[in-house]
Amino acid sequence: MADAPAPSQSLEQFVLLAKSARGAAAAQLVRQALDAPGLYVFAELLDMPNISELEKQPEYAPTHQLLRLFACGVYRDYVRGRPGLPELSAVQLLKLRHLTIVTMSTQTKRIPYSDLMKELGLDNTRELEDVIISAIYSDVIRGKLDQRGGQLEVEYAAGRDVRPEDVPRVVATLEAWCRTCDTVMQCVEHQIHTANSEKEARARHRAAVDAKIQTIRKSLKAQEQDEPMSSDSKETVSTSEKSKKLKTKGAKAGTSKLWKS
Repeated sequence: MADAPAPSQSLEQFVLLAKSARGAAAAQLVRQALDAPGLYVFAELLDMPNISELEKQPEYAPTHQLLRLFACGVYRDYVRGRPGLPELSAVQLLKLRHLTIVTMSTQTKRIPYSDLMKELGLDNTRELEDVIISAIYSDVIRGKLDQRGGQLEVEYAAGRDVRPEDVPRVVATLEAWCRTCDTVMQCVEHQIHTANSEKEARARHRAAVDAKIQTIRKSLKAQEQDEPMSSDSKETVSTSEKSKKLKTKGAKAGTSKLWKS
């Protein structure tokens, strides 16, 4: 059994097909994309000229509206517009609920079961947990079920297509993020400058200490060389004094002999 195509590959295939599909064929292509396993982003398909044309055709406008809802809407939006929208298949219904969980996880990482059941149109916890587990297996979210606390703890959620009206908010968020990055970079550069200054100061101190050590070593060496010379001089002086004493004694002894004779 062949592996299912990756979401990016699947979307690319639908985008390529949308270049030549028109009218009923384009509407059918949209329904196939909504049923495609693992495909949760639709903005590129929505922007294709032949798909955009569906909005202007009364018989296909609901299909185009449904595609837009899957791109950036939630299950509650489908409930509100149900009279004018196509009926969802079981696969599409589950996918829209997955996308709704993704949207809710952008607001909080701990979502109560009660809020989830309300937003997903579910009546009991067992059905809710089945939908959450299928979302985790589809890798649109990562997290764990806190059954005791009655909540979903989200660790990761896939990105969704952005609504046109949300673009200014996204731009403002990115600009704020850029300013924060600039501030962090300035702090890092300041710390680097401080660290380099301290390193240079330590190097200068070490050089000064090494110079003092060398000076002391030279002084000690000079003293060691002077001390042997002083002791030799003392020995020479003491030897000459001994010789003089011996000569004096010898002279006295000779004189005494002369007197005896």
